[in-house]
Amino acid sequence: MEKRARSRIHRSLAVLTAAFALLAAAWAWEAGPQPTTAPAEGPLSGRVIAVDAGFAHLEAIGAVPDMAVGDFDSLGYVPKCRRVSRHPVKKDKSDMELAMEKAVAWDHDELVVYGALGGRLDHTIANLQLFAKFSEREFYVTAVGEGSALRALTGPDVMDLPLLESG
Repeated sequence: MEKRARSRIHRSLAVLTAAFALLAAAWAWEAGPQPTTAPAEGPLSGRVIAVDAGFAHLEAIGAVPDMAVGDFDSLGYVPKCRRVSRHPVKKDKSDMELAMEKAVAWDHDELVVYGALGGRLDHTIANLQLFAKFSEREFYVTAVGEGSALRALTGPDVMDLPLLESG
């Protein structure tokens, strides 16, 4: 990964609250921004959770997740990780929802999700609905995709955007 891109990710992580969790899913990392673990020094106490095949993407960039969650059908094997939360393939919740619940159980209120946008349309829509569900529960969910980021907002909160000069 380029040094510039890695630096951009570290800067973006620096604005997160101390209670963030980074979730790494499986889709389209090669084209988009790459997650990294939070710097060891500094005020962040974030955790990195690999969601099924997201483990392979983290492994490829040298990032070590705190936990891997899923049924691991997409990954093809159960990863060796500090913590593994393995679930059956047939279940009522997606791997992403299970990972988000783990992050919330660890008292994280800011969730940054990589690899959950793009790819299969049904998965993207399911993830967007899931992000809205967690937003309604007063968690901040930001999905990072290729060239964009999406923040799930639900009322009564308001997001003020500064007026930009044209040009």
